[in-house]
Amino acid sequence: MLRKGDPLFCDRYLKEIEVRIASDREKGASQLYLDALKILKKWMEDEHNDGECLKKMLACIVRGQPSMAPMLNLANNVLLALDEGFDRAKEYVDREIEDFARRLDRVIDVAVDFLSQYKKFATVSYSSTVISVMSRMAERGKVSLWVSKGDPVPFGLRLADELFDSGVETVVTTDALLPYFVRKVDAVVVGADSVDEAGLVNGAGTFALALAAARYGIPFYVVCGTEKFLPTLLSRYHVIRDEPFPLKLSKGHGIAYRIFDLTPPDLITAFITEKGVMGQEEFKEFVSSLKVSPQFHYILD
Repeated sequence: MLRKGDPLFCDRYLKEIEVRIASDREKGASQLYLDALKILKKWMEDEHNDGECLKKMLACIVRGQPSMAPMLNLANNVLLALDEGFDRAKEYVDREIEDFARRLDRVIDVAVDFLSQYKKFATVSYSSTVISVMSRMAERGKVSLWVSKGDPVPFGLRLADELFDSGVETVVTTDALLPYFVRKVDAVVVGADSVDEAGLVNGAGTFALALAAARYGIPFYVVCGTEKFLPTLLSRYHVIRDEPFPLKLSKGHGIAYRIFDLTPPDLITAFITEKGVMGQEEFKEFVSSLKVSPQFHYILD
């Protein structure tokens, strides 16, 4: 039987992070963030003072999904709490699990109220937050959403299928054509895996859609909680990785493939968060106020 402090005890949780967090290519950042919190909570209920194991777990979470700001922020905030003792770190994780659901509900409330001025939307990729917002808006009246299918992995079609059952009028098109059709909508609304001063990381196709929206004068909104906002000092650890191409090709072509892309901040009209609607200056002020643990650098060495 494994005991607290046993290296194998720690390894068991590191393996769980690898399987449930690092290997996942289906769930969005919000869902994986909550999964990571629950793994940490379960470990903390079994272990009381193994700070080294905790730091290994935090590093594993960051390396597992380095394009997702919530993972970097989780590690950073736990380290900040750990400076005041293990019990304080445990308190932070427990409180964050409770606060996360309330924060997400607040994001949705703000988004529904603000976006009610529009009726026709476009989006790209899969976002559980966008699904919740569009579903709630459909309860208030007719709402339509243009979605690119997703190629070669149909993340957008998955989103459209879920929203179709919620009464949203969905229009599915190809990735290449959605930027052309964006002139037919009132606003673009997307989720986020990460936002920092370099821009928005979201599902591939977001950048092209943002460029087209700017060309046609269509407002482009990012809907997310502030756990997606990354402090400037952590930006260098934020990585958009190349991914294995999910299809087999008959010839030996070179391949460039990513699940995510980066949209420059000047293409974003505003951020819709639990703290309200933020313009660019408010966003920069908020990000600059975030604290960073001096230990963050060392856990990744």
